[in-house]
Amino acid sequence: MLAGGYIATYEAGFRKDGKRVVSQRYSVSTSGLSTDERAGGIYARADVTGASWFTFMSYSLAWWNLSDAARKGIKDSVPIDRTPGEEPADGNGYWETGRSYASGGTSTSRSGFRPT
Repeated sequence: MLAGGYIATYEAGFRKDGKRVVSQRYSVSTSGLSTDERAGGIYARADVTGASWFTFMSYSLAWWNLSDAARKGIKDSVPIDRTPGEEPADGNGYWETGRSYASGGTSTSRSGFRPT
């Protein structure tokens, strides 16, 4: 999915009552205009008691420009079957701009939602 340019955003974190507690979101670009930075810097002190793990992925314009048959073929070749769902709402916290990574003309920028 990433190599094909079909992902716009990917997020992973914890949510409670449909709202983010803490998460990391990666926005993908194929412009190649990014620099590599060190890994790390993920907020690790959030209280996730009673929260559940989630991931959420949104598709890029390149994905939606494919035919239905092409999208089905790609989905069938991926070992993960993603279930449609709703992105969580922001909880009691804020977004913080993170780091960026680039390789082979594809770059990701990371932002994190952390509790106040």
